[in-house]
Parts: sequence; C-alpha cells; structure tokens
Amino acid sequence: MILRTETNLAPLLNLYTNVLQCYASNTATDGANTYFLSGNSNAAARISGSATGGTVPPVLYYIQAADFPTVQGLPPKMRVTAQMFVNDTAPTKSWVFGLYPVTTPATSGAAGVRIYTAGTVVAGSTVTFTTPAADSMSIGMSADFAVPADGWYAIGFTLDGTLPANNFQNLQAFLQCRNAS
Repeated sequence: MILRTETNLAPLLNLYTNVLQCYASNTATDGANTYFLSGNSNAAARISGSATGGTVPPVLYYIQAADFPTVQGLPPKMRVTAQMFVNDTAPTKSWVFGLYPVTTPATSGAAGVRIYTAGTVVAGSTVTFTTPAADSMSIGMSADFAVPADGWYAIGFTLDGTLPANNFQNLQAFLQCRNAS
C-alpha cells in the first residue's frame, strides 16, 4: 500500500464550505424592516427588535473564532451567499442581506414567543438585490470578510418598503468559509 501525503493544501483550502444555511419567504404583507431568515417559510415572524417577538426563531449560529484557524499561512475568511426566487409579480423593492450579531433584550418575550434583536451588520458581509424582475432567479455573494468576534449570529436582510399585492419570493442564504490570502 502506498500512502500519498499532500503537503500543499492551498487549492483545497481555497474552496468555500457552507457553515450555515437558512431560508424564508416574503409576501405582500411585509414592509420596510430588518428580518431574520429561518428554517421556516415565513420571514415576517422574525422582525428585528419587534416588541412582541415571534414563534419561529432565526437560524442562529455561534461563531467561535478559534474554530476557524489559519492553515498553511492562509487566514480564514467568510462570505454570505444569498439567493432570491421571485413569482409573477415584480417586487419593486430592494433587499440587503448580511450577517448580523444577535442579542436578546432583558425581557425576551411573553408566553409562546421569543424576541431576538439584530445588531449592526458585519462589515463586508452584505449582498444587495435591487428591484429584481418578475419570475427571476438571482444569486449574489458578499466580499470575503474576516471571521467576526465570538458570539451569536444570524443571516438577515433589510427590505426598503412594503411589497406590492400578489408579490411573493423564496429566499435562501448561506454563510460560507474558506482559508485564503
């Protein structure tokens, strides 16, 4: 048996790996606000800073920077990839996806609900979709950004206005990591 040892892992380290996946939908009842994505079909239940909270949580991910080491001199980098699938009605609005630190207020929700609050979006993690067309399928990626400080994070988006009647879209996003110079 011959064992092969690879000493230059740089080509493999440069590949993106998904570390978080989430999805949701937007409907004509959703207005200008910041939303979290979840594993549920309705994004509106996760309005950032909502005083009433929601019954479906965002997909939360605890980032511990030590879990993302420098390998063969290549530091860890992250990016957000977002996808949008629009129905027959063009939304006439814009979305900005990004990675948000997540906290909870001192009073985090009444019976049957939980409140989560989005902090300031992580610099460099944003992906923008400007007035996507009806029946469109779009994908966008942020620039690479440094692994943020330890803490809870979720992918969210801001919507710049109320969606028109009959509009609907499916949203999907990924947090990805690679080692690159």
